[in-house]
Amino acid sequence: RDSDEVKLTLWRAGKTEEANAKVGRLGVEVAKTSPRDAWKALRAGEAPRTVTRSGRGQRYTALTALPGTRREVDSIRDALARAGEDRWRVTTLLGEEATKPALHRVAPRARILHLATHQLVDETDAASYSCLALTLPRLPTVEDDGFLHLIDLLEHWRDRLSGCELVVLSACETQQGELQRDEGVFAMPWGFHYAGCPGVIASLWRVDDASTAE
Repeated sequence: RDSDEVKLTLWRAGKTEEANAKVGRLGVEVAKTSPRDAWKALRAGEAPRTVTRSGRGQRYTALTALPGTRREVDSIRDALARAGEDRWRVTTLLGEEATKPALHRVAPRARILHLATHQLVDETDAASYSCLALTLPRLPTVEDDGFLHLIDLLEHWRDRLSGCELVVLSACETQQGELQRDEGVFAMPWGFHYAGCPGVIASLWRVDDASTAE
């Protein structure tokens, strides 16, 4: 080791980036369980604050691009603009702006909240970890891993949507989840209802990106 730094090559969102890291231990403890179990332990304070994604977690790293979502959002914005600027004030979060903290910040001002993205559904007893994909931060943390989980809505969004009339979940299978006896399907809409919104439009099926935009 002739240098105090090691050159790293990183890949993110289809781009290759270069960075340098100091020689020495990175301070990362690798979870030896599945990503789901590691995340549960992390939430319970029983694990290190770093969780790696194993082969079982590849669905989180192989999400395809959804170019139709931008057209969808742009069309909604333009339609509401034609309806009258005084009546509708539209805030859009696209690309790298669509982060979990940004959504948490602007959501309380929304009369209608329209989310066009990927949905990752879990129909097991871990259904509270079903989520919507947002922008992956350069350095994922427990607070922002790039996904809005159902459990996030239940733990951190109470009353944030008390002024919101409608949430539209424009993604695949957003009404899929664990079927609970006498309670119905434990899925993402529960979280938005808990946050205070009385109306949620959700889907029971997978759908093509272009078709969804239409």
